[in-house]
Amino acid sequence: MTLEVQFRELKAKDKAGLAEYLEERLERLKKFELKPISIRALFSSERQMIRLQINASGADVFFTAKTSSFDSFEAVDKAIAKLTMQMSKKKQASPTLREEGIISLNQKQQYHHKDHLF
Repeated sequence: MTLEVQFRELKAKDKAGLAEYLEERLERLKKFELKPISIRALFSSERQMIRLQINASGADVFFTAKTSSFDSFEAVDKAIAKLTMQMSKKKQASPTLREEGIISLNQKQQYHHKDHLF
């Protein structure tokens, strides 16, 4: 997993801490085993509001989360929560090979039940 973090109009003292905090929080996404190849994060500031956009892309997946908050660490937590929700939905929607095999086996048993003579 590669991580690219960009900052626009943000104070220099916040940059190092935010990058470390973001990387620490992104470790939570590894449990979904969707293996995004690259993650790009963009922090920007408009007056006192911090905006964060995270794009995670892999071989066949693309996730994005946009948040804004007065606290930059809160913005990171909100964005990670959004990505977690998207990835969990994707993981639930894509059945494993074993599940597909069980479904097809159950369907065959339904049609070849001795009460149904086709």
